[in-house]
Amino acid sequence: MKRAIVDGWDTDKALEEATALGLTNETLKQFFLAQIQAAQALIAHRGQACGAADGSTSARRSSANSIATKDLRHALSLLIFLVLQPVP
Repeated sequence: MKRAIVDGWDTDKALEEATALGLTNETLKQFFLAQIQAAQALIAHRGQACGAADGSTSARRSSANSIATKDLRHALSLLIFLVLQPVP
């Protein structure tokens, strides 16, 4: 998520790296892709709202860092929850 949101990587490239690092669960991949798209839309909206429509890198990066941190926390919480669930 950080690669796509904060570092500005293409989503496919970020997903390729995540897969290489061990992300193989398709459900989690789809979850992360949805989170990335939502965060990118929010960043674009905030950029326009705060007058950074000119592509201000510092404003975009600051907003992206804030959103990415929150999204990563939520994603990690979900992952921990799923891992700790008892197997039926």
